[in-house]
Amino acid sequence: MLRRTLLNKPLLCRGTQIRHAHITRMSRILTSIQSKQDIDRMDELKGATIDSHRLLLVNGYIRQLSQGLYTMMPLAERVIEKLSRVIDHELNKIDAQKVTMPKVQPKELWEKTGRWESNQDQLFIAKDHKNRDYCLAPTAEECVTQVAANELLKQGKKIFPLRIYQTGTKYRDELRPKFGLMRAKEFLMKDMYSFDMTAQDAFATYDLVVQSYKNIFEACDLDYVIVDADSGSIGGSRSNEFQILAKVGDDNILYCGCPPQTRYAANIEKAVGVPPQSTGNTRPHSDKPRQVKVNHVQYEKIKNNFKVHHTSTEHCSVQVLLPHDRNLNEIKFKDYLKNIPPQNECLYLVDSTVIDYFDECDQGVVVHVGDFRDAKEGDLCANSENPNCKCLPLKSHNGIEIGHVFYLGQKYSRSFDMKVDDSYVEMGCYGIGVSRVMQCIVETHNDDKGIVWPILVAPYRLNIIPMRPRKEANMSDHDVELVQNKHYEEGVDLYKKLSNLTFFKNQLILDDRLQERPFSKINTSTSLGIPITVVIGKDFMNNQLLEVIVRKKGEEDVRKMSKEELLDMCSNLSKSFNDYE
Repeated sequence: MLRRTLLNKPLLCRGTQIRHAHITRMSRILTSIQSKQDIDRMDELKGATIDSHRLLLVNGYIRQLSQGLYTMMPLAERVIEKLSRVIDHELNKIDAQKVTMPKVQPKELWEKTGRWESNQDQLFIAKDHKNRDYCLAPTAEECVTQVAANELLKQGKKIFPLRIYQTGTKYRDELRPKFGLMRAKEFLMKDMYSFDMTAQDAFATYDLVVQSYKNIFEACDLDYVIVDADSGSIGGSRSNEFQILAKVGDDNILYCGCPPQTRYAANIEKAVGVPPQSTGNTRPHSDKPRQVKVNHVQYEKIKNNFKVHHTSTEHCSVQVLLPHDRNLNEIKFKDYLKNIPPQNECLYLVDSTVIDYFDECDQGVVVHVGDFRDAKEGDLCANSENPNCKCLPLKSHNGIEIGHVFYLGQKYSRSFDMKVDDSYVEMGCYGIGVSRVMQCIVETHNDDKGIVWPILVAPYRLNIIPMRPRKEANMSDHDVELVQNKHYEEGVDLYKKLSNLTFFKNQLILDDRLQERPFSKINTSTSLGIPITVVIGKDFMNNQLLEVIVRKKGEEDVRKMSKEELLDMCSNLSKSFNDYE
């Protein structure tokens, strides 16, 4: 079987091995680059349908144990550590405090909020030897609220504003795991929870965290959009997702063509848009909810000109009129019903785009007018909150969620009777899928040669490759070995000098596989995604010049430079990333 493993011992000159302390050697890194023949035989790759999943497997970053379960190999662990450091740095700036909460949580805790029953399809449930039920926690709202409530009793109001977070393994019984780490049964997540005495303070915290998330994702060189989103089973009245626009993704995002600063974007379940034809009506279009009376006879006569959706609530039947080319948006529909008092008569809902076809009158049937339709690509942006938005047509794109922020209000504090001066505490929760972010970076940062890691989160930032010289006509075997050893010693010296720079300390590799073919060593560094590769070869032997390969998203820059020039370049890089070291 053809395979190039990086676990081979370094083969130096005639069995002589040159060893230096505190050097990370390529030969000792537990990973492997698969040959084309081996790739075709990898069972793990049969389910790898997207670039990032395939690249992480082929380059030995992850290994699959079972469907939706993966081992993070050493290189992946280093990336995760870098991501966690960026997250810690940004959250520390807003006084968030890091904790570790139990992954195994009792049934009684989750029953307080009703989520034990409502989340049965996602929970991994286990029993102890006393037959008590527990779950492997997918989130920690219940646990953190109990902890905060207890601290409030002990310490009083001085704990506010309280911001607590953890980074750890979460569990979700995904019915159809796919895309590697994108949708797995076990994953790494940063989850943060905030506690404030007033709603105003809670919204201020919300805005602080949103800015922190922007800083985190920009540091990781991720091109994201912030979208309006549904709160789902977690609850809350304000919710935004951070989405990566990608070729693949479970989410469908609608966004306008404005610049990022004024751009409107929303998950399709929450998106609002004005159908182009509705702008030509005689009356200005408005999705603002309202009630009007229309002639009942006329209503019954022409309602079948539209799509009629029949459903019911606990109290009455419901009839919704929509344009023929639109479906009912279940989330908008349910949100609207929450604000209507129960009634026994039939409830008539008419989408705002078709109400103009009915005549209003003083005596007639009451209809509720609003936006009950799905938005779709081509609708005009209806971003009334931003006066700088140009209301351009909406575009559609696949999205991958990497972060989600919720304003929870009092949902959980009420369940745990957490009060200050007879008012329930206001909460928020904020998540980042850390392992998913790692794969998202690969999905958006790769080319036909391999991964292209942003330098801040790369497993190693620089790889030094001492080359074995090609034997020339006038060279003996002994001459070749002397030059090879000289290249290796120069590599060691360069390693030590670069290690004096904070940004590169413990972030270097020395490729000590001296018998490996030169192009194979460069290809290994390129495929793994190492941002800077330094080759000590023929140019160094003749002119004391290093070949420096700098990989960036969408480009590869190859330069010839002296050791001093390389050290200057790396010193400048080190200064530019001081904040994260």
